[in-house]
Parts: sequence; C-alpha cells; structure tokens
Amino acid sequence: MSQPLLPWDSPEDANYPQLVWRSKLDDIYLIEVRHTNGCGGKLFVFDHNNNDQEIFSMDVDLLYGAILGPDVDDVQEWQEKVLDFIDNTYNKQ
Repeated sequence: MSQPLLPWDSPEDANYPQLVWRSKLDDIYLIEVRHTNGCGGKLFVFDHNNNDQEIFSMDVDLLYGAILGPDVDDVQEWQEKVLDFIDNTYNKQ
C-alpha cells in the first residue's frame, strides 16, 4: 500500500517531479496520478479520514506522456473513475 507523495496540507502548487495531477474530493479523499514510465501512470485514491490509507489504485495512460501537465481529457476520465469507485464501491461497503 502506498502513501501520498505529498501530505494533505501541502500547497497546491507544490512541485514534485513524479506527480502529474493531484486533487481533493469532499475534504475526505486525496487523489494523485503519478508518472510511472513514458506514457504510463498510476492513479491513487487515499482516504484522509483513515490516516491517508490507499483505498484504490489503477494504471492509467497519460496522453503525450503528460510532458506539460495532464491533458483535460485524461483528468476528466480520472475524475469519472474516482467518483464511480467512491460512489458505487467504497461507500457501499
């Protein structure tokens, strides 16, 4: 199980080379996408109310390798996957 690359209260503009995208949801969930190789990455969701425990991860593709940051289509797909997991799996446990 992984831990977030940056603590919950890190500044939004914190620069971390491996981090492609980071977001918070409902003041409970911390979402990170990390660059793993060329055009690949890994999406992580952490539950901040549970000591930032990893609750979900999956491999993702990064359009153009996210050289200049995440593509808006990628971000939209990640958001949809995270919401689906939280609403339809995690919160139903």
